[in-house]
Amino acid sequence: LYDVFEVMPGLIALAIGDVAGKGAPAALFMARTRSLLRAGTLQFHAISGRVPLPSEIVALINEELCKNNPNSRFVTLFLAFLDVATGRLVYCNAGHVYPILTSGGTVTEMSAAPDPALGIIEALAFNDHDFILAEGDCLFLTSDGLSDMQNADQEQFGTDSILAEITENPGVSAANLARGVLAKAYAFANGAPQFDDITLLVVKRLR
Repeated sequence: LYDVFEVMPGLIALAIGDVAGKGAPAALFMARTRSLLRAGTLQFHAISGRVPLPSEIVALINEELCKNNPNSRFVTLFLAFLDVATGRLVYCNAGHVYPILTSGGTVTEMSAAPDPALGIIEALAFNDHDFILAEGDCLFLTSDGLSDMQNADQEQFGTDSILAEITENPGVSAANLARGVLAKAYAFANGAPQFDDITLLVVKRLR
C-alpha cells in the first residue's frame, strides 16, 4: 500500500506499507490500514488543532489493527510528514524496508532501527526520526518485493543493486529514477516469475 495526501496546507503525508500474506484477506487488511491512516491523521488534526507526530498515528493504527485480528495478520508501515516550505521530514518506520536518501551526491540507506510491525502487539510506543530534505535531495521508498525479485537461478536483485542503480543516476527526476530502478530489476529477473508485488514511492525536492 502507499498514499500521499495533504494533512494541512504545506504539509504532506507520505506512506508506504506491506501487508503479510496474499489474496483477499491481505487486500482487506491493506484497505483497512489505509483508511485508518487517512482518517486517523486528518481527524487528529481536526480534533486536537495540532499536527500529529507520525509515531502517534502509527500507534493509533496499531491499536485498531490489533482488534479482531485472530490470525495475527500484520503490516509494515513507513509514515512521514514533509513540510514543503522547510524540507523538514519527520518519519516513523514500523518494521518497513529502510528508506534510501540521495543527498549531495551520496546515497545512504537510513538504517535507524525500525519499530515493530503493526497489528500484533497492543499498546506499543513508536519512535520518530527527522532530517531535512534539501533542494535536489531524493527520498526513495520501496516494498521488499523490489530487493527480493529473483532470476531463474533464484538469485535476488538485492539492496546493493538498488543502491548502485540510484548512485549511477544522479540528478534524474523522481519518475525517471523509479522507472530506471524498476527496469534494472526486471532485466535482472529476465522473465522469471515473481512471488511478491513491488511498490515504489520516490520524492524529490526541487526547490
